[in-house]
Amino acid sequence: MHPKTRYGHETEGFLARHGKELMKAGIPLDAWAREQIEMRLGYARRLARQVRAVKPKLTRLGVQWAPWMERVMLYYYYPERLAWAPRWVRELAQVLVACEQFEAYSNRTRGRDYYTRASEDIREAFAYLEKLRGEGIVGGSVLRTIKSLAAEGAFTKLLAQARGHGLSRREQTYLRALKKEARCR
Repeated sequence: MHPKTRYGHETEGFLARHGKELMKAGIPLDAWAREQIEMRLGYARRLARQVRAVKPKLTRLGVQWAPWMERVMLYYYYPERLAWAPRWVRELAQVLVACEQFEAYSNRTRGRDYYTRASEDIREAFAYLEKLRGEGIVGGSVLRTIKSLAAEGAFTKLLAQARGHGLSRREQTYLRALKKEARCR
């Protein structure tokens, strides 16, 4: 939206653009407020801090950190950074985004705390993934694979753990329909 904002400086850009409005609305721009803004906009900087902290341990474990790894992790927020990356890197990023969002729509605690959602519905999760497909964030093959795995039951136990209960009958019916859909392809 604001292409002149440098990567890693989104928080400062937001505060420069909207700081006066926030203060007029009675929101103090203290350390806590800045942290909240950075949590939502400063993904690149926050990840860079974490990577710096864990790189020595990764090195000791024999993991060689490569720049594409960070771009994969930031893909949801900065998809344009992978526009020229090899296809396998973009697809890996899409898998990460799709699985993370599928989990986010299926996690009881996260849904209540972060999304102010009262319940989970697998249809809503897939509707959001379809929206991401329409925006070009998740590719069709990645989405089909996630749907196929869900229909086969690969995520059923994980979903039950994330929710604190099993899938509803309605959701089980939806997954059976996905399975039939996948067989028809």
